Amino acid sequence: MGVEGPIFRRQKIEFKSQDEITDFAVSDQKAFIISRSRHLSRIDIHADNDSKGIDIVRSDGKVLDFWPDQKGEAAIFSVLQNGMPCSLLWTFSSNRVKQIKELKNMSITAASWISSSRLIAGNSNGEIFSFSIDSSDWSFKGGSMGTTVKVHFESDEKTPITGISSFTFETKTGNKSFSSSARRVVLATTSSNLIHFIGTDAVESLDQVFSGYTAGVNVINFPANGTFESKLVVTPMPNENDSRLFAWTCMSGQEVFVGEVNSSADRNRTITNNKIITGHGQTGPIHGLALTRFHVVTLHSTCIAATCLLNNQLVFVDHFEKKEALRGLVMSNYDVSPWAFSSQSPYIFRIKNEGRSVWRIYLDLGEFNEAKKFCKDDKSVQNEIMVAQAEHLLNGQKKSPASYREAAMIYAKTEEVTSEIALKFLPSGSLTIQENSMRQEALIYFLKHRLPLVKSMSEKGFIIGWLLELYLTSLRDTEDLYGAGAEEVKHHRQNFLSFVNDPSTRPTILSMKETLYSLLRQHGAVSDFQEIASLIGDHEAIISNSLQNQDWPVAVKTLEKCNDPRLFYKFSSSLLPHVPQKLCSAWESCQLIDPEELLEVMASSSTRSVTCRAAVLQYIESRDMKTLSKEIHNLHLSLLCSVDIEKAESYIVKTLENDEKLKCDLSFAFKCLESFSKNCTPMCYLITQSGRWEDAVKLALANSNGKLAKKLAHKAKDSAAAPNSSLKSIWMHIAEAEISKDPSSTGDILKESDGLVNVGDVLQFFPEFATIDHFKQALCSSLVSVSAQIDEYQDKLQQTQNSARQIRKDIKDLNRKCYILTSENLCTCCYLPILSSAFLVFHCGHYFHTACAVKELIFATNSKKTATELKTLLQELNTSSTSPVTRQKIERLVADECPFCGIRAVESIDVPLLNSNTIEDW
Repeated sequence: MGVEGPIFRRQKIEFKSQDEITDFAVSDQKAFIISRSRHLSRIDIHADNDSKGIDIVRSDGKVLDFWPDQKGEAAIFSVLQNGMPCSLLWTFSSNRVKQIKELKNMSITAASWISSSRLIAGNSNGEIFSFSIDSSDWSFKGGSMGTTVKVHFESDEKTPITGISSFTFETKTGNKSFSSSARRVVLATTSSNLIHFIGTDAVESLDQVFSGYTAGVNVINFPANGTFESKLVVTPMPNENDSRLFAWTCMSGQEVFVGEVNSSADRNRTITNNKIITGHGQTGPIHGLALTRFHVVTLHSTCIAATCLLNNQLVFVDHFEKKEALRGLVMSNYDVSPWAFSSQSPYIFRIKNEGRSVWRIYLDLGEFNEAKKFCKDDKSVQNEIMVAQAEHLLNGQKKSPASYREAAMIYAKTEEVTSEIALKFLPSGSLTIQENSMRQEALIYFLKHRLPLVKSMSEKGFIIGWLLELYLTSLRDTEDLYGAGAEEVKHHRQNFLSFVNDPSTRPTILSMKETLYSLLRQHGAVSDFQEIASLIGDHEAIISNSLQNQDWPVAVKTLEKCNDPRLFYKFSSSLLPHVPQKLCSAWESCQLIDPEELLEVMASSSTRSVTCRAAVLQYIESRDMKTLSKEIHNLHLSLLCSVDIEKAESYIVKTLENDEKLKCDLSFAFKCLESFSKNCTPMCYLITQSGRWEDAVKLALANSNGKLAKKLAHKAKDSAAAPNSSLKSIWMHIAEAEISKDPSSTGDILKESDGLVNVGDVLQFFPEFATIDHFKQALCSSLVSVSAQIDEYQDKLQQTQNSARQIRKDIKDLNRKCYILTSENLCTCCYLPILSSAFLVFHCGHYFHTACAVKELIFATNSKKTATELKTLLQELNTSSTSPVTRQKIERLVADECPFCGIRAVESIDVPLLNSNTIEDW
């Protein structure tokens, strides 16, 4: 960045005048120039052609001073006319001057416009008065101007009023301001006194402003040492804190009294932040005075000097030659740029970045908050200010926890290296215990406030680790000092837990949990392990610690709370033997668990208590059984058999009776039933699942369960799972078992077998001396049925014989049938004379050239092999003679049936009538 130039730079304003300039003023960007010839010129600074001029007094008169209004449209002149003082009014609209008769023989020494038609002024007798001018009569057609004069104040010294200024502060409420309740301030000076008045502003009267004057309270006195021209200037606009600055030359005329009037001023304390400025370093009285935001500009006999208001240091000097001597220094009412004038030209002092070094001055003065206001968002400057402020607090004489914390907070916002700042807060052996304690707390405070500003994850981890160490150290020291149950200890523990639970630090602490747990062990804070692990969300550590302490319910509760399947898979094997019911309930509550992942854990319950097995069984049955694997179904059946065998048997029978399939492995189901069940029913049903219906019936009969055997026999027939031969064998076994016990059941068996077994089949099962009384009816029914079957077989045989005789007759007739062909007979395919080439004649009456018949078959066949043979045959037919081999091929491939009426024509029903070749032909 380049070096900036000076703050003040004098610029000459070009002005053509034949006479010397004796006085000068600026108002609302309009310059008023009075020449030695008592001529007034008003020039618009931004419009060279907009100017007016007039002679103020006659040649024997003298202009003492003048005061333009706020808009530069009028001016009041204090003049000597015929040796007598008088006051004149000039307006731009008329460009004429007129004497104010009410002020005749009164010498105005200072004036300030309150409005466009009202002024407050002071005279040579020390009086302060106000007067109004009727602005409606500014045409100057004659007569009085309606001026009213009212004296408000008379000084005891009767010395001239050297300066006067009046301004208001508006009373603000929310976003609105009410000028009707504005507070007016009047400042007036003599050579030795600064008098201030304040009160509510009123359009019709200033009585409230002056009524509160109290001698000795509203006066600042500096006895004058010698004769000098006392000056008073006020900044034209409020500064950033809504206050007005003023400056007043006093004492010997070389000193400038500077103060501030803010919007909250009252009668007892109107002026604040006052000081004496003497830094210009020049001798002799000040001839002119101007005020900027941070500097007071003074005019001396050989130079103009600018002194900083903040530190009383000279910052600018502009020397001039005697021939270009500056005669006056004035202020504008629209900005803070000072104006000066010599006998030939006016000058303006351009201000460039006046506040560039203000922050540094405030910093040197120790006013850090003010310095921050003027650093203009420069990060390096802000950092320098904050470092200086923090060092001031840290190294100050009065040290307290509050000052340490404030220093720590400010340091945290700087860009200094964290470790270097932290070293400043480390305890030292040369300090008291109390001060070391304050330093340690401040270090914690610094690191906590620095943490959110850190971007690097490694540095963030370093700071968090350091904070954990500091918190635990502080907690241990407090316990040693006050005892474990003291309120101070509870307070430190709560601070530590709050830090651990902070959402901004919790993820990082969780990632470095091993460091945290190591610190807890080192500091003997293991009693807080569970709570701290819970705060950072380390459920795995809580569960591990609970298992180590054999606190099974807490471990299960933590699993249920975190709802993390991974932790369920990891710790369920350790918890299942101790709290099976609670653990399985937790499994049920976690819908994210995959039962397949718990298979090994659940299988281990087979060797556990009945309670454990029942809990696992309940969990399996709570899941959607249709989605579980065969392995889990195996485990389910095993646990069901071991817990409630009757329920297991019922489950198997009910499933298989409804023609549903068991989800478990059949061989495993056999083993389970063999191990736990003495009931043959479920075993019989299982045997049928492998297609061994006969073995299932045998087992049922072996267990004297004929009802089950018959049920299985009927089920085998209904499901068509066994051939008739097997069904007959099944019923033979049933008949053998039933008839041997009770021959009277023979009829029922024959009936239930639905004809699969007859009387002849079951006779072998009767005892040697049995009578037919018990199955007489069944025997008769069987004989009738057999007789009916024989008659049916005879009818079918007769029909077959008749069909055979008719076929033999048809063949004989066809062998005697012949066809006579003439030249008029045409080929059924190509419609050319049939006798033109070799031909075939079929019994159906269709005639084909042999080649046409072959082509038709090539088109209709779907077999590539047959098509190839037919194409070869077609090539052979195109030769001159037909060999016996060719004839055999014709008889085998073509002549066996008509291409239009034979079976091949029926089989080619899916062949399109038109294909790509025929389409091209068409």
